[in-house]
Amino acid sequence: MHSPTIAFDKTKTLNRWWTFIRERFPLVEHAVSIFCLTLANSVVACAITARDFNSYNFCIAYTVCLLFFFRLRCFDEIKDYATDKLVNPARPLARGLISQGDVKRMFVLLTLAEMVLVSLLGASALLAHSIAVVYSYLMYKEFFIGKYLSPHLTTYALTHTFVSVLVAYSIFSQLTGTGVDRFTVELVVFGLASWAIFNLFEFARKTYAPLEERNNVATYTTTFGSVGAVVLSLSQIAASILVIVYLYRHNTIFDLTNIYYYLVAASVPVLSGILFLIRETPGSARLFRATCAVYLIAYYGLVAYQGFTSHNVFHSA
Repeated sequence: MHSPTIAFDKTKTLNRWWTFIRERFPLVEHAVSIFCLTLANSVVACAITARDFNSYNFCIAYTVCLLFFFRLRCFDEIKDYATDKLVNPARPLARGLISQGDVKRMFVLLTLAEMVLVSLLGASALLAHSIAVVYSYLMYKEFFIGKYLSPHLTTYALTHTFVSVLVAYSIFSQLTGTGVDRFTVELVVFGLASWAIFNLFEFARKTYAPLEERNNVATYTTTFGSVGAVVLSLSQIAASILVIVYLYRHNTIFDLTNIYYYLVAASVPVLSGILFLIRETPGSARLFRATCAVYLIAYYGLVAYQGFTSHNVFHSA
């Protein structure tokens, strides 16, 4: 029989982690965005490889992606700890809600859970996800060149957001059983769309109005100016649409007549970016960041919808 003290400690630990999740990994927004990411990559993989969509595989892939991105959040909390003590003292680790040891134990457990789940889908899926996991741990160690990478904000971001491509390839293998050595060019290219989308999210979230800037916090607006930061973000939207055009030209699931939907979706962050450049207020900056984040959901939502309507990949489960 468990003692009341042990039960109390477990409850206290769960409450602390729930607070951590609420503050640093808001569950609803991450659940929605990761669902769209997983679904879009799943549908495209099934359509391109002429495989049926398997709901069992999808549920595992979605769970694995949630665990993977939560683990990345844990990595960042450890990496940012020293800086957060100075500039973000209210964050969970900085204020002592949970310890670095707690976070390290958590990401080890998350890694084991990911690998066990993916192993249920076969050797090809396990290998593909292992590549993503190894790369993520290299990110955690900042590729052992952190002191050289850290001062270069854009290079640092690009090397880290590339993990999203490997996550997409992991999803492809989990849904279809196709090994990474047998991916078609179309699959490889579509995986690169995730890099553009995650670059957009990363660039936009560090685009601030002058009144929002803080000492000792690097942003793209302080690095490139407002125009440079907005153009950098919007270039990734253009890249994501070019991927769709490329896939259309190579006779995959995309119909170019639907490109207008992507252009409409893209017009929202473009217009908000123009508004930010005109006004450069905290409100216009927040709007730009929000519309870029929404574009992630819109893009993957459109891809999933087009894949569903173009190819009957859902006729078996």
